[in-house]
Amino acid sequence: MKNTKIIKRKRRVKNEEIKNKPKPETIKKKKLNIKEVKEETAANKLLRMINSKHLYTYAINKILKCDSDTLHELKNEILPFLFNKLMVEESNLIYKILHRLFIVYDDKKMLFKYLKSFEYSNNELIDKIVRIVLKINPGLFSENKNEIFHLITNDRLKNELLKTECVDNLQIINK
Repeated sequence: MKNTKIIKRKRRVKNEEIKNKPKPETIKKKKLNIKEVKEETAANKLLRMINSKHLYTYAINKILKCDSDTLHELKNEILPFLFNKLMVEESNLIYKILHRLFIVYDDKKMLFKYLKSFEYSNNELIDKIVRIVLKINPGLFSENKNEIFHLITNDRLKNELLKTECVDNLQIINK
């Protein structure tokens, strides 16, 4: 007898829940709204990963493999971060990312400020960065060629800087 009463109560509760459930159309609308809010660009995801310590190496590898649009979005946030990492320890992986980044990078004044900040602390790093930029995109030095000339310590690199024409156009190398 008790079992039948319990079963009847359960049926009543289920029937009431079914009546109170929202229609499927409203559920779809709610899900779409949630998806629109949750959408993020790949650049934001990569920046978040870099900021967390346990995802740092994964994010660096992702940056190395990401497309040029994502790199273009990341260029201003990630360049100072990479330079700071190079100050702490040199890594071939970071140099590879810098190669890809300088293809897309177009802010000449900021690059000069970063190089100027290394003037008294790390001259070798300046030489390495200038060498990378001369190979990939010498147009970044079109406005500040003389100032950068004075920052360089290596004589061979100074001659190379004098010989190259620093054209304003972005030279894109397909690799």
